[in-house]
Amino acid sequence: MIKQLVFLSAILFSLNPVFAAEVLVKTDTLDISGYSAISDDKLTVYAGIAGPVDPVTGPTNSTVNTCEDSTIVGAKACNQVSVHYQLPFTVTFQVTKDVPNALARMYIDDGSGSFVELDSESGLSLTANSTTVTLSADWGEICSKMGASLSSSCVGSTVFATRNLKIGVDSDGSNDVEDAERKTISLRLHYISPSDTVTQNYCTSASGSGMCNLAFIPGDQKVFIDSAIYAGPDPLSGSFDWESIAIFPVPSPTADGSKFTGFVPNQATPIFRNFDPADGTIPDSSVAGGLENGQGYCFVYGTKNVAQNIYRYVTDVNAATTACKTPSEVVGLLEDKACFISTAAFGSEMAPEVKTFRAFRNRYLLTNLPGKLFVKAYYKFSPPLAKLIAKNESLRTVSRGFLYPFLFYASLSLSQGILLASLLFSFILLVCAVLIRHMKYKRSLVMIFILLLSTTVKAGITPETKEIQHESAKEGLVRITKDGTYIYNTERPLKSESSKITFGMAEQPSIELIVETQTSGTQTYQFGDLYSETSSIIVGYDYENYPVIDNGKLGYQLGVSLMFASGNGVLVSTGDTSAESFTFLTIPVNAGAVYRFEYKDKQFMAPYVSGGGTLLALVEKRDDIAKPNVATGFGFYGAGGILLNASVLDSESGFQLESEYGISNLWLALEFRVTEVNSEAFSFSNKYVNAGLSFDF
Repeated sequence: MIKQLVFLSAILFSLNPVFAAEVLVKTDTLDISGYSAISDDKLTVYAGIAGPVDPVTGPTNSTVNTCEDSTIVGAKACNQVSVHYQLPFTVTFQVTKDVPNALARMYIDDGSGSFVELDSESGLSLTANSTTVTLSADWGEICSKMGASLSSSCVGSTVFATRNLKIGVDSDGSNDVEDAERKTISLRLHYISPSDTVTQNYCTSASGSGMCNLAFIPGDQKVFIDSAIYAGPDPLSGSFDWESIAIFPVPSPTADGSKFTGFVPNQATPIFRNFDPADGTIPDSSVAGGLENGQGYCFVYGTKNVAQNIYRYVTDVNAATTACKTPSEVVGLLEDKACFISTAAFGSEMAPEVKTFRAFRNRYLLTNLPGKLFVKAYYKFSPPLAKLIAKNESLRTVSRGFLYPFLFYASLSLSQGILLASLLFSFILLVCAVLIRHMKYKRSLVMIFILLLSTTVKAGITPETKEIQHESAKEGLVRITKDGTYIYNTERPLKSESSKITFGMAEQPSIELIVETQTSGTQTYQFGDLYSETSSIIVGYDYENYPVIDNGKLGYQLGVSLMFASGNGVLVSTGDTSAESFTFLTIPVNAGAVYRFEYKDKQFMAPYVSGGGTLLALVEKRDDIAKPNVATGFGFYGAGGILLNASVLDSESGFQLESEYGISNLWLALEFRVTEVNSEAFSFSNKYVNAGLSFDF
């Protein structure tokens, strides 16, 4: 009986909110404001205070950017999101159930392990049906009660302090938020006194820490961190880890050491680059943001910790030898300098097509009044449209297609005279118009043809005769013997389509870049000067279609190949190699005729020849710029090779390929190819051997 009473008492004790505490705070509903930084799980809050933070001259309900304060003298610590004594620190959360009249409270560790209640809105009484709680206290009160060397104005001597802040609901009426009722937040504050000058003197100090000895190299509207020394964590900060380098680009016409010794934070907006506090590795070495080409900068830098305080500045004048640089424009081989529509469409004012238009203008347009008026209008309205075309490769392609008929007319006029060219051009336009007109009736003509054909077929079959095709006839069934044996014809008609994948070794295009540098005069660069990592492998794909299969196979061939190279650009200011990476693609596109000496199915060896025109596209892209530069040129190609039928060597596998995948022959291909493309801007002259696989289907 006694045991039963004890058990019943325990149950009543656990159910009575007066005697038992219950976990009420929903962890995933925490919403905190009034800090410098916060962890992802919102259970660690960082507060940094550096520089003048008097809210009388600034906002009272938001953090302060003390790095822009003009009253700071010298390389003093600052913080772009500094807290201050009037800034509210607010915590909002939800409770698991309605607890009317229960008190919500917020406490902070006073440094001795005891928790002191914060007065501002602490002891908030929950009303009926209230499930959301908001507690708030300004930083002045937090500073004065956290047991650090800080006053109620959050000023004092430099301090690193970590305190636990607990929030919760006093649901059991014990006048305290017990462990089971609360949630603990780690509050970490770093205050730097305005009188504390914490520089590391270019890594020469024994107590130096953070990042130093940075060397920079110029880029296009940026610089790159070429090298750096990590002097380790701050010995005074404990677990207040470093987070990033704060780099201040101070404008300077020369490598001026005074920019370091006379530096104040409000001279420039810092650019941040994260690094690993364990070993100092920098994932992204580019420093960009508002930098202008041709403007000299001295890059003064400090180190920022997790509380967002920036200090440990490098201010030694010796740093100017590696940290004062001038960004410069960076160019590649295919820089676009198009001006007019034809130039924008064909990529260069030296392109053969543009030269043809220019010659036509000089001979036939500028020699008469109507032509002069046309040229005047073209020069007036062309440049704005050309700029739009030059920026968009799709518009350039459409523009070239529109200009080709006029290019044909201009070329014919220059070679045969304008009268004959006009007559021939008019005849071609008339033929095209007639064809377009008859296309409207194409569907009707097809229907009439089908009706006539069906009538003829029907008349050729007598009513008494009915032809039934065996379902296996498509697979080559010839006849069925009396004993039920199926006799098949294993000979297959030659396939009309083929694909070929090849690999070879070729040379990249011959192209020059002429740069008028500011320090070294005119410099000329070849392809290999910019693209040291050049691949000589060319990968190709050809599609072949044979509409004529009689005494061999005759058809057309469409193909594309690809070559790859990577390298760096050129700094216009000095002519030196830039840090910006470039990717270069060489893409020959072929269209021509092909003849294969193939007469029967399962032929072991089939020589072939092909040839036609080539459109060579050169694509150059800087890795940090989305839009590539493109140049094109026309030429020709010719090829000859031999195919060895692998399906004959393994007839079982060949039969399986055909029955399951429709591939009748699998060939081993060996080919010799010649490609010649020449323009004013570049040339691509190659004679090389390809090897690969081809299959018919």
